[in-house]
Amino acid sequence: KAYHPNLFQRYSEAVFDSLYFAIKEKCKQDSLDSVEFNLQMAQFNALNDLHTDMRNPWGDIGRDMPYRFPAISFRGKEGFLNNNKILKIGNVEWNDLIIELDRTLSWEYNPIKKNAVRNEFFSSVMKYKYDINTPYECILLTETGDTIVEIIQPVEYFKMKRKAENTGYWGQRVHQGILQDYFFDEDSIAVLYYNTSSLSNKQQEVFQNQLEWFFNSVKTKQIKHLFIDVSYNGGGNDANHDYIYRYLKFDALKYSILSTYTYEGMAEFTQNFNGDASCEIFKEKYADYREGNKTIQETYALEKKGSKKGFPGKVYVIMGRFTFSAGFDFCELFKMANMGVLVGESAGQRSPYSGNVISYRMPNSQINFRCATLFTDYKEKELNVVAPDGFLYPDIPYPLIAPLELSDFKKIIELSKNR
Repeated sequence: KAYHPNLFQRYSEAVFDSLYFAIKEKCKQDSLDSVEFNLQMAQFNALNDLHTDMRNPWGDIGRDMPYRFPAISFRGKEGFLNNNKILKIGNVEWNDLIIELDRTLSWEYNPIKKNAVRNEFFSSVMKYKYDINTPYECILLTETGDTIVEIIQPVEYFKMKRKAENTGYWGQRVHQGILQDYFFDEDSIAVLYYNTSSLSNKQQEVFQNQLEWFFNSVKTKQIKHLFIDVSYNGGGNDANHDYIYRYLKFDALKYSILSTYTYEGMAEFTQNFNGDASCEIFKEKYADYREGNKTIQETYALEKKGSKKGFPGKVYVIMGRFTFSAGFDFCELFKMANMGVLVGESAGQRSPYSGNVISYRMPNSQINFRCATLFTDYKEKELNVVAPDGFLYPDIPYPLIAPLELSDFKKIIELSKNR
C-alpha cells in the first residue's frame, strides 16, 4: 500500500483486507510448508495487476511433470476437450478445479494469454491440490448432450504447450536475442524482429549499430514493405523505441502523460535503479510529500515533431498476446502517430497500466514478489487508441499460430491495400 499508487485499481481495499485476514487465520491454524504458504500468498495475484505479483508456485510444482493433461480449450470458465465439455476429472468437479486454478491468476491478463497460463498450471493443480493421478478419468458432456466417461492419457509437456498457446512461434530462433532480421529481396520485403526493450548500456550501442546496418540495407535494397515483429517483446525501457522510430515516417503528435506515484515508492525505485545521488535529489525536491507518504501526481507534456524523411514504404507492426509492457507501448505510440498498420492479435497488456517494478524476496520463505511504483495514463483521452476493455487491437487481425512465412507477409500486404 505504501509503494503502489493504484493498488485498488480493480478491487477495493476492503477486498484486499478480507483476503489478508483470511490468510493470516489460515497461517495461525495450520502448519504450512513453503509451497502451501506460497499458494496462500499467491492469491493476492488475482487482485493485482501483472506488474505486481507473488511468485506463482504452480510453475515450480510442474517442473517435475514431463507429461501433462492435454491442452484444454477454455471458453470463459468452461473447459473443453475435442469440443466435449469437461464436467469432472477423477472425483473433482470442474468448477472446483477452475476456481482453484484462477485463484492465483491476475485479472489483467489478456484472455488468450490467460488460457495458455491456465493450461501451463492445470496439471500441477490436479496433482498437488487434489492428488489426481494419470491416466485421467474424465466425465464429459458431448455436443449431442450425452454424458460419457473417457480415460485421458497424458501428453508430452512441449506438445501440450504448443497446442495450448496455439502458436508455433514458441522457441523460434527469430525471437531469440534483442534483434533479428530477414530479407525477401525479390519481393521487396524486410522483417525486423524486435524481441525485447530491456537493454544494458553496452547492449544499446550494439542495438543502435545493428539498426543502422538494417535500415541502410533496407535503403540499398529499395525495400517497399517493412514488417516489425514485436509479438514476443515482453517489455523493458520504452525509451529504446526511439532508436527505431527515428527511421520511420510519423505524424506530429502532442500528448501529456499523467504519472502517479507515492513518495516512498518512487524514493526506493530511484534508489535501486539510479543510485544514492539521484535518490537524494528526489527526496529534496519532494520533501513536502514525505510526511504521511503523500501521493504525487505530475503531468509531462511530450511532443513529436513528425518526420517525412523516414522509410518511404509501408510499415506493418506484428503484435500478439505476448506483447507486454514497453512492448505494448511501442505499438500504442506507433498507432497514435500514424506510422503504419498493426497486424496480428490483441496485445497482451491492458492500458493504462502500472510499472517501474521493484523486486523483493521474503526473508524466511525466500519467495520472490514484485511491486509496481508508478501508474501512468494519457491525459488527452481523445488520443486513446485502445478499446473500452483496455486492450489494443490490430487493424488487420491475423492468426499467429505458426511462424509467419513469405506467403503470410504477402497476404498481409494484400489485406492492407485498402488501408
